[in-house]
Amino acid sequence: LHYYQAQNDSALFYYQKNLADVIAKKDTFDIAVRLNNLAMLQMAIGKNQAAVDNLIEAKELIKNKNDKELSVGLLRNIADAQTAAGNYKEAIDYYNQFISEEDSLERSDIAQNLKELQTKYETAEKDLENAELTAKNLTSKNKIYLLLFILACITGIGAYLFNRMRQKQKLLAAQAEAQKQREEKLLRDQELAGIDAMITGQEKERKKIAQDLHDDIGSSLTTARMCIENVIGKSNQVENKKILENAYDLLNDTYTKVRNISHAQKSSVLSSHGLIGTLEQLASRINAGKSIQVEVIHHGLQGNLSNSMELGLFRIIQELLNNTIKHAEAQNASIILTGYEDHVSIMVEDDGNGFIPENLNNNGTGLDSINTRVQNLDGTMEIDTKLKRGTTINIEIPLV
Repeated sequence: LHYYQAQNDSALFYYQKNLADVIAKKDTFDIAVRLNNLAMLQMAIGKNQAAVDNLIEAKELIKNKNDKELSVGLLRNIADAQTAAGNYKEAIDYYNQFISEEDSLERSDIAQNLKELQTKYETAEKDLENAELTAKNLTSKNKIYLLLFILACITGIGAYLFNRMRQKQKLLAAQAEAQKQREEKLLRDQELAGIDAMITGQEKERKKIAQDLHDDIGSSLTTARMCIENVIGKSNQVENKKILENAYDLLNDTYTKVRNISHAQKSSVLSSHGLIGTLEQLASRINAGKSIQVEVIHHGLQGNLSNSMELGLFRIIQELLNNTIKHAEAQNASIILTGYEDHVSIMVEDDGNGFIPENLNNNGTGLDSINTRVQNLDGTMEIDTKLKRGTTINIEIPLV
């Protein structure tokens, strides 16, 4: 009853309990019947191989019994169980045994079952072939995937090595550029040192010339002038006295010129006064003319500029002041020098007429030559000017 109501768990319980009872009685026929019934339940719940085992055991129990009906029924059930378990070849064998022992069954149904079994068997064989082909295809795909993986690894390694090589090239280029800059700086330093040595030599030569003019020629001229002056005082002839006075005047003029040349040779930028002292002397001479007043303001210059740098700065400022005096019609001008750690700043201001920067090349102020001097010192120059509002020129010179 539980079996026909699909209460499989309860049915299995009672089948097993009943089977245990008949086994205890050792009745092979009843045992075979119970095993057959239990197998039907097992097929219903999907335990097909267990059903096959129980049916084969039942068949063995009655093989010596003369019970044709039960034997044929067991063969049919075994065949069905083998089919359900997927054992198609064994199922065909049991169906053939069943057919040979049961001629009364309808041949068409059995034939159809055999045909279906044959189809299933062939399908299973085909599925097996397809499975083998699929396995081969999978192997081929795996090989392809492996090759692709290897190719990806090679590509990745190649990209990494290429990147490393490019970085190395950049590093080498940077090192080469740094080396080039070091060499250029060394050449500049050597050039500046050469210029300093040349200027120092020129200054020494100028001082030597000035000393010679003052000590030798100046002394000789002074002595000659004193002699003529003494003769003039003792001469009574008017004509001779006049000639001596002319000679005295010529000697006096020559002495004055030699003296001026000697002083000019001594008054160089590299004299004991230095850049600031020389600029202040220049401003004093300009201020003595009363046409313009020039002031010099400085800060942060500790006297650590090279000879060539001092000379270059002096020439730039000198030309700027000359332009101011000639063209600006200014009443006041300022020179402001500021020393920094890595550069020197120069500001020259005046309250003159100013000019139009666009006409810079045609105004005759000579700013192009000043800008050239600034560029030779690797510096920069900016001009801030308007008509009737004066001019401010800012110059920055790096300390190299």
